[in-house]
Formats: sequence, C-alpha cells, structure tokens
Amino acid sequence: MDSNLSQAIETAVEKAENNNNNEKSRRRRKKKPSCVAAPRPTASTSGGVGDCRQQRSEMSNSGDTVEEALNRDTLEAMWDMRNSGLLCDGLLKTPDGGEFPVHKVTIASCSEYFRALFSAHISSRGLCEVLVRGLSSEALAIIVEFAYKRITWVGCDNVESLLEAADYLCVMGMVKDCCDFLLSIMAPENCISIHNMAKMYNCLDVATKAKK
Repeated sequence: MDSNLSQAIETAVEKAENNNNNEKSRRRRKKKPSCVAAPRPTASTSGGVGDCRQQRSEMSNSGDTVEEALNRDTLEAMWDMRNSGLLCDGLLKTPDGGEFPVHKVTIASCSEYFRALFSAHISSRGLCEVLVRGLSSEALAIIVEFAYKRITWVGCDNVESLLEAADYLCVMGMVKDCCDFLLSIMAPENCISIHNMAKMYNCLDVATKAKK
C-alpha cells in the first residue's frame, strides 16, 4: 500500500477514535447523586430516592471501536431522517395523544415487543400505526430517543415509570440503564425504596445489593 495512503487511513482512524472518546466522555458526565435523601415530587418523603436527572449511555462502559462508531453514525443518520420525516414507515401513538413517526427496523432493533409486533404486520403496506397502551407520550419519547441514540434520560422523578415501560416493551438496554442509575444513587436513606422497585421489575442484582 502507498505510504501516503496508509498514513492517511491511520490518521482518519485516529481522528475517529478521538472523536468517539470525546463523545463518550460527554455522555458520561452526570450530576452527582447528592439527591439520595431528597423527596420525590410524587411520592412519600420517607425513604424516597430523591430528585435528580442523569444521562446514561448503553455504550459508556467501554471504548468505542471503529465498528461501534460506524453503528452510532448510522443511528444518528436515522435520527436525522426521523426528525425530517424521511422514509418513516411506522407511527407510534399513546393514549394521551402523542404521535411518533419512526423507522420500524430501528425501533425493532432494541425492543423484542416491537420486533414481534412489526413482524406480525410484515405484509402490510404503507404506514404501520400502533397504539402503545399504558404509556405516556413523555415515556415513549424517551424510549424512541433511546432506540436511535442508545441514550436514556433517567432521573429520580422518572426512573420507576421508565423501568416499567422498558420492562413492558422489552427494551433491555434501557432496563440496564435504569438499573445502573439506581445503583449509582443507592444509599442507606433510599435502599428500601430501591429494593422494592428493583424486586417489582425483576432487577435481581439491584435488589440483592439494596438488601445488603
């Protein structure tokens, strides 16, 4: 291979990896879990898990490879197309009036529930409209963003509703993010609340650690 071409390829790969590391660092930033003893807005102040907000990433625990970077670039391109309404073949609706144009293959890639649902309607032509019962438009918006970005916006005010929604729709990556968040804010003041929540949604590792 020509030495100039080889050097150019190495430079491009190094630049991509540096960009990935910078993006990974940005996504990893979060508020300190100082909210552990603060009251939840909609729950009893006794043993509540507090009120904070945190951004979690499914890919934040290890360095991105070039392949992972390409996958993320593809998802970002799909997100841009979704926001432009380009090539969307699905429409997710919520009982409170929310509507979310999506690409079925992207949503199905992170949710076994939608994978089975869309597979059952694989022969249908045109826009596939689905009413997602039991979810608020706010919760579904976060799930849709997770499907395209592999990022979960989770805080003490919404972790239980997100965990419930992710468990119901079999979005296992989001379930993991919610569990990681609960572990990050666990303290003596809230371990009982966290244990009960984790046990309810079969997050056995979190429940076990909260019980100790």
